Amino acid sequence: ALVATVVPWNTEATASHAEAIVAQWRAQQREVRRLHERIFYRPLLSAVARLSDLGLGTRARSVVGVGAPDTVVPDDIVVACVEVLRHWTWEQRPAAVVAMPSRTRPRLIASLARRIGEVGRLPVIGSLGYAHGGPTGAPGSGNSAFRLAAVWDRIVVPAQVSTALAELGPSPVLLVDDMCDSRWTMTVAARELRRAGAYSVLPLVVGVAA
Repeated sequence: ALVATVVPWNTEATASHAEAIVAQWRAQQREVRRLHERIFYRPLLSAVARLSDLGLGTRARSVVGVGAPDTVVPDDIVVACVEVLRHWTWEQRPAAVVAMPSRTRPRLIASLARRIGEVGRLPVIGSLGYAHGGPTGAPGSGNSAFRLAAVWDRIVVPAQVSTALAELGPSPVLLVDDMCDSRWTMTVAARELRRAGAYSVLPLVVGVAA
């Protein structure tokens, strides 16, 4: 005869074990980010969606894709960005927000930085600027070396942003942009922020093209 055995389920112990696994996973993610930036000087980037995806990707494409107009950031995109930030496995919460410069969507990026600052109660300490006319070449053109050359020494940290960075002390800054393709633009921007005194840089974009 078959005898059913009832095994008591310790809910508290199971929940505690799950929390420990999540904590370990987050610690590993933080270590990956730290090592990646230390070795490659390319901070790992977080985004709302890939522009080639369905769902959020379709919505992000309508806001930051090719031909999308420069408008104030829509509320649903702000909500999606906040959700990304809520699940971000950072070691330390950012202390300020910095906006990327843009020829195509300065209004959208500035309004996104402002809204994130309002939600997170973070100061927006300004926007980066362009030097030597800014990046050259068409977006997405050329190999990685050409793409890096197109942005190298062409992004600068204005004096007021440098002053604000010095006042933040050992705290990360959140760098906000509309989209990225090769990631070299964000890498060079993060490098300039670090050289200007930023403790670390956390890049966030609405959409990733590739």
